[in-house]
Amino acid sequence: MSASRESLPYKIVDKIPVPQLRSREDWPAWKDYIERTAKICGVWEFCDPANTEDEYLEQKAKLSEPTFRTVRDDAWSIADLEDADFQKLRKLVKEYKENKDGLDQKRKAIETIQQLIKSSVSGQYTKYIFGATPYYQLTALSRTFSGPSPEDINAVSSEWLALQQLAESQDIQQYVTRWKALFEKCLSLKMANGAPDQALGKSLLDSREAATMWKPLQFQFWFVNPGLSEFDQESTDSWGIAPKASTVAADKSQTEEDGKFDISWSTDAGAHSDEEGEAADDWTA
Repeated sequence: MSASRESLPYKIVDKIPVPQLRSREDWPAWKDYIERTAKICGVWEFCDPANTEDEYLEQKAKLSEPTFRTVRDDAWSIADLEDADFQKLRKLVKEYKENKDGLDQKRKAIETIQQLIKSSVSGQYTKYIFGATPYYQLTALSRTFSGPSPEDINAVSSEWLALQQLAESQDIQQYVTRWKALFEKCLSLKMANGAPDQALGKSLLDSREAATMWKPLQFQFWFVNPGLSEFDQESTDSWGIAPKASTVAADKSQTEEDGKFDISWSTDAGAHSDEEGEAADDWTA
């Protein structure tokens, strides 16, 4: 049983094997074939989808006989042309007539490329190329096959939906609400600058690796140093991490022990000194 024409990798057009464009996988080889063919015909500059539309229209205008609109696009009739415009138009018309045969060949070559594209593209993609010139055909197909695949779009959309559902949790909503309130307060105190959305995003990204990455307020990029003096710095202990209660208790206990040791040492030393003094008096007496 012979394979259907759509299932074959190549299609015969005017006795020339042309690769079929049936899916994203076919796009690189198919586009390469169309580009090489157009370059051989000398008309790729009229087909290249990398050109802007203005660049394409400028190239396309070279294939048409010049008119008064060619030299002045704001002219309503030939009577609107100045002497310099007439001189320019005469020159363009002369060049066109001298190159008319070559331009006719280019137009025919462009029509051939148009038919190659139309004949080799699978039916499901004809909506992108119907009635269009090769430039617009290739531009539409390039957007279709060079962009993200439907599978990629569906995967990204699914992940986005999951994130939205996660963001609806009470903890996250409370975090965002309180964060915005804090930022607005800092703005009113002239302790913040920038946009809140950008500041929130940067803070979250900076802390994404581990809990220890959460930075104190004064290290946030959006935070503005209030310019406190050294004396006022004593009231900013809350910026840093508060010592643990067990550590404070241990320090207090150690201080008390040190105090007891110092008192007992000074008492013993004083008593010993008195004894030595009495002994010395006895010896001299």
